[in-house]
Formats: sequence, C-alpha cells, structure tokens
Amino acid sequence: MYDFLNGLFGGLFGQLGGMFSALLTTIGNFFSGITSYIGSVATGLFNALATFFSTLFKPLLDLLDGILYLFQQVFTLVVLALKVVAALFGLLISFAAGIISTLTSFAGWNGSTQYYSMPDPLQQGVGAVTGIMGQTGLNTLPLVLAVFVWLLAAFAVVKIVGSRA
Repeated sequence: MYDFLNGLFGGLFGQLGGMFSALLTTIGNFFSGITSYIGSVATGLFNALATFFSTLFKPLLDLLDGILYLFQQVFTLVVLALKVVAALFGLLISFAAGIISTLTSFAGWNGSTQYYSMPDPLQQGVGAVTGIMGQTGLNTLPLVLAVFVWLLAAFAVVKIVGSRA
C-alpha cells in the first residue's frame, strides 16, 4: 500500500510541483518583462527629457556663455589699460625727474656728492679740465645742450601721446 500511495501522491505532488514551478516561472517572466518594459520606458523618457531640456536651454546657456566671455574680455582690457596708464605715469615721472635733474644742474646745484667720489688722479684731471672750461665759459654748454635734448624728448612724448592712429 505504501508503494501505491507513494506512487499516487508522489505523481500528484510531482505534477503539482511541476505546475507550481511553471506558474512561478511564468510569473517571474511576467514581472521580468514588466520591469524591463518600465526600465526601457524610463530610460527613453529620461533621454527624451534630457534632449528636450538641452534643446530648450541651449540658447540660454549659449547667451550666458557669451556674457561671461564678454566680461572676461572686458576685464582683460581693463587690466591692459591700467598697465598702459601705469607705464605712461612711470614715463612721465622719469621724464619730470630728468628735467628737474637737468635744471638743478643748470642752476649749479648738484646735490650731495659725498657718496660719489673718483680716484684722486682722475679727480685731479677732471678738476683741471673743468677749471679750464670754467675760465673759457664752455662749462655751461653741456647743460644748455641737455636742456635742448629734454625739450626734444618732451616734444616727442607729446607727439606720441597726442597721435591718433
């Protein structure tokens, strides 16, 4: 009887197990298909939204990029203009210092000469030459020529600054 019941219930349970396994496989395939379909729809939707928004906001982003590039170039020009102005002020200050130095030399004031000294033989030679030039009146000639050089330099600076290209 055991063999009979074993054969009867074993076949029944084997059959039920096969049907249950097939049912679970079918349900698993169904949910796998549904999740695959939902995933592909979500991927397509995300790609469509990304394309839509990138197309929609591309002109705005290009405009923003252009405005930022304009600001960058304006600040570059401002920096270059400040460098030019600083260089012109340096040139004018050097020019004014040179003129003042020439005029003070022309007036006979040479400032403190304690820091600058020549060797004695050279000092004696220069002293002899300047003494002879002082007697003849030629010692003022280099100062007058220096004033003319500065005037020519001033004319050149005004011509450069005032020129229009």
